[in-house]
Amino acid sequence: MSLSAYDALEATFHEFLRLRAARAVDLPPDTLARMFDDFDGPRARRGWMRYGQGAIVDVGHTTWAIGLGMNHCPERDRRVVADLAAMRIAIPDGQGDPACIAPPPREPHRILSEALVTNECFECSFVIACSDGSIAMPPDSALNNIFSQIFVPRHAPLYMSNTAKMPGAIDPITYIPEFPPFLAAVLGATLLVLSETEIAGCDS
Repeated sequence: MSLSAYDALEATFHEFLRLRAARAVDLPPDTLARMFDDFDGPRARRGWMRYGQGAIVDVGHTTWAIGLGMNHCPERDRRVVADLAAMRIAIPDGQGDPACIAPPPREPHRILSEALVTNECFECSFVIACSDGSIAMPPDSALNNIFSQIFVPRHAPLYMSNTAKMPGAIDPITYIPEFPPFLAAVLGATLLVLSETEIAGCDS
């Protein structure tokens, strides 16, 4: 079985939560982060990434808002299909557990939404899934330098199930099922390093 780039990111998201014993939370429909601005004379277009699911995860000494985003305006820009984002957040004791019987003053879905909408232009995205099937590191992400030391681009071809980048190929790149567990482990290692590092631009 082969996975599309979006399927690979979605499986990575859920595998990472499984490893961290965390639960996914459905997010409000207005959890939208600006993806781009395109000004063409009198016309202006704005693209949005919608985060449908998120999770609050503790790694090291840091609490993170993790979000799985999908392109909300594919008719405006089809280049990016989805992303995985992470934002540092501060949560008072007892507010991070989505299984709480009594709703806390700020519910987890609202905490996540408020954090993820600030991820403008993939500033705190680990990886993006592109329409050609490739999975890439956003060049302007504040997480890029540390993440790229752990996830080296040359690793990705080891997990591709076809060679769509060969001359004349028209099918999008797909991935084997072993790729999401690998990428989830890389994300965990990256967050552990980042939990001890000050990264400007990744605090909600």
